[in-house]
Amino acid sequence: MANLDTTALSAVLKQKYTQKAVRNLCYPKNPFFAMVQKRTDFNGKNKVVAFQNGSPQGLGTSIANAQAGKTASVYNAVTVTRNAYYVTASITGEAIRAAKGDTGALIEGLTREVDNAYYSIVRQISAALFRNGGGAIGQISSGSTVGSTTITLANVADVVNFEVGMKLSASVDDGTGGGGLRSSGAVVTITGIDRDLGTLTASGNWSTGIAAVAAGDYLFRNSNAGSGTSDYNAVLKGVPAWIPATAPGGSDSFFGLNRSSDATRLAGIRYNGNGGPIEETLIEAAARAVRESGQPTHVWMNPLDCSNLVKALGSKVLYDRSKSLDDPDFAFSSIKLIGPAGDLEIVRDLNVPKGTAFMTQTDVWFLESAGDMPSILDDDGLTIVRSATSDDYEVRIGYYGQLVCEAPGWNVNITL
Repeated sequence: MANLDTTALSAVLKQKYTQKAVRNLCYPKNPFFAMVQKRTDFNGKNKVVAFQNGSPQGLGTSIANAQAGKTASVYNAVTVTRNAYYVTASITGEAIRAAKGDTGALIEGLTREVDNAYYSIVRQISAALFRNGGGAIGQISSGSTVGSTTITLANVADVVNFEVGMKLSASVDDGTGGGGLRSSGAVVTITGIDRDLGTLTASGNWSTGIAAVAAGDYLFRNSNAGSGTSDYNAVLKGVPAWIPATAPGGSDSFFGLNRSSDATRLAGIRYNGNGGPIEETLIEAAARAVRESGQPTHVWMNPLDCSNLVKALGSKVLYDRSKSLDDPDFAFSSIKLIGPAGDLEIVRDLNVPKGTAFMTQTDVWFLESAGDMPSILDDDGLTIVRSATSDDYEVRIGYYGQLVCEAPGWNVNITL
């Protein structure tokens, strides 16, 4: 086919990757990502989100007393900035020429690679939505031997965040502590994963690839070793950033705001179930949200924790379907629990760290972005671009966005 070129391939991609088609790729196994409200008009340098966390306190048994104690309402605000993230899919120039007689095979190969690229970036988004923005996707267990090729994750359920071929760096902190990456961002490459045992095998000893690595270190994606452009403290801030497990202290600075003056209203509620019955923990947590004027609607839980809830409820378990607010075509199986403010829909999401659950009021959460999140980056009209340094043509996919909560105090970070 003499006229097969990148222009023809670009036309095929534009027909295939419509908004609906991309949602079909992105949403099916990522419930929170699918169900959170989307806004695609996050323009400008940043966005100010204001909170009122105090009312006038000039009250008294006389006008004089009320005037003497007069205070203004208390307002605070965060200045939210976007996070950018990218993935690329490519096809070689040789493949394009070699496929002149079989265009179908070429198109199938290219679209499959683009599909896989979408999968990769959606996994990154979905995992980040339940992380604190530090960029860590797992932690080496305290009992691991880093002088070997294989380590075990501290939380085995975090194994869903890792893929063979992924390059990893390590740090003493989760990306929010300022410690930076070990050994100037040196990396190891994953060559094997045991998803039952939660082990990661590298191409060599971990301590050979990352000289300073230690048991207990946190792990970060770092595709470009030593470049300083790893995921460390550079990914979008998920639910645990807005509703942290520990109340913010005096050094807190979340999008420019120190939330310690009113940690509940500005940084959500924390509830520790102390390993007790999950049903009781969720009801007590909901009661705390209601006390703060919240109306919790959903609980997001790791499937392994959710299975314990199902077993505990036994014959009392009630199943329901929880729908996406943006696209009702997407619905997910949920468990219905009667809470102090009405029904709670408990949704299994593999991206939630095991041992933690998040109770949210859905109408105060938004995934805000400049354009669709994610999407093919073709603002210059070029869906396919030629690589400057190699014989291939790239399709670039990415996003510029951030998760926003307009009322943190109505949501709960639950330790099960």
